[in-house]
Amino acid sequence: MKMRKILAIVLCLVMALGLTACKSSAAKATEALIDAIGEVTAESEAAVTAAEEAFKALGEKDRAAVENSAALEEARNTLEIRKTEKLIDAIGEVTAESEAAVTAAESALAALTDAQRSAVSNAGVLTEARAKLDEALEEARIEALKQAVVGTWRYKLNLGPLLCELLTNEASEYNLSMYDYLTDYFVAVDLTMKDDGSYSILGSMDELEEENQRLYDASLGFLRELVMRSAAQECVNQGLAEKAPANWDELGEILGMGEDDFFQLAYSMSKEDYANTFIEMLQINTATSAISAAGKYQVEDGKILLNKGGDALSEDSAVTYTIGGDVMTWSEGTFVLPTDLLSYPLAFERMG
Repeated sequence: MKMRKILAIVLCLVMALGLTACKSSAAKATEALIDAIGEVTAESEAAVTAAEEAFKALGEKDRAAVENSAALEEARNTLEIRKTEKLIDAIGEVTAESEAAVTAAESALAALTDAQRSAVSNAGVLTEARAKLDEALEEARIEALKQAVVGTWRYKLNLGPLLCELLTNEASEYNLSMYDYLTDYFVAVDLTMKDDGSYSILGSMDELEEENQRLYDASLGFLRELVMRSAAQECVNQGLAEKAPANWDELGEILGMGEDDFFQLAYSMSKEDYANTFIEMLQINTATSAISAAGKYQVEDGKILLNKGGDALSEDSAVTYTIGGDVMTWSEGTFVLPTDLLSYPLAFERMG
């Protein structure tokens, strides 16, 4: 019995020695690479990958002989955690430009197992970073909307139909229509939206010289015809219909004076001055300068809130808008426009 026991012990020793003696140099080298990893940090990628590739290259028997293979698995697990933590740390102060950094950290965290995610020490920092980023992106988006409307915009208000209707009614007894002389007459309504959140709306005729010249020419033509027809009507009223003039040449023969002399005699001014006086009587400048509003504004998605004076900004005073190229259109709104001459929709052209 004693001899058998001794033989059994010897046999076990021989087997153990045999196994040790049979471990390949590749397995030993792999074990050395695993040991060389040391404490795992985010910079351990090269060491861990080298050990993994060496382990993968082993045959099944050599892999079984690697005594620290579990340490390699744990190293990979820890490495992924540390790399994610590093990505989170790299985010730093969150701004609207932090989206790439936050998204990279989120993707890395999402790729981990549940156990790994629970081991990420700064996961809460990432949650906070996402909240700050969303807020910063929203602020940047609103600022971009605001910058898109900042500047001076012009709406051309057509007073032509209103003037024509007024003057045609005044000259109806002479069967004279201002529409024969003028169809459109535009004045400027300038909308200025500043970067500080203030706005102004002002009517202006200053920069519409061509329009003013057209109004002058039309008014002069209308007045000349009105005077001539009134003279003709007076002839009819006096029972001298056969002498009623059909044009200024005939009227000049009757009066014994030319057109310029007539205006000077009848109105103590030239016909040109009379036309200018007539335009002033239309009070276009007064009506245009009365187009005035100012206050604060706030841009939202497809909407601009505008107040007047110190009123609070709200949707009770707002316009819906779109911008296409250099045109901003106010399609509709609860904002009360500064004159009844204006109505929605309004298409403003960018001036600067």
